[in-house]
Amino acid sequence: MSWIRKLIIKFSKTPNIPLRKITYLSKRYGVVSIEDIDFVGRSFRSPNNKYLLCWSDYDKKSKVGGFRHEGNGRVLVIKDDLLVLVNDDIQRPNDGKIANNGTFIINDYMFGDDLQGTFYAIDIENNVLIKHYFRANIGKMLFLKMVIMPFVL
Repeated sequence: MSWIRKLIIKFSKTPNIPLRKITYLSKRYGVVSIEDIDFVGRSFRSPNNKYLLCWSDYDKKSKVGGFRHEGNGRVLVIKDDLLVLVNDDIQRPNDGKIANNGTFIINDYMFGDDLQGTFYAIDIENNVLIKHYFRANIGKMLFLKMVIMPFVL
């Protein structure tokens, strides 16, 4: 990856970078690799196939994923093979879903030993529409996806 591309991604939440190759390592589990930006993580495609939401519960600095006490993961939104949003404000992003308009929901498993989680609904401009902290593990958010997502569209 070129140093200019790394700089653009590091300092911009809306980079608009064309991606040359998105490889599915496992279509069944939605695991993708994006070589252009050195990313491996899970993904979910919008029903209209226009958007791809990708997330990684992995800290690039410490090279640690999963349970940890620091080092945020990354959330990406790709629209028609163009990287349009990078969000690295979420500690441990997991279980994402994206709508046809680019609005997405994501679960933050958070750092530490406590049973806790934060639910986010974020639009394509990276505006947080809903942020709700739970004193419990949220799990796969099936209920939240079915109940809350229709109201955020």
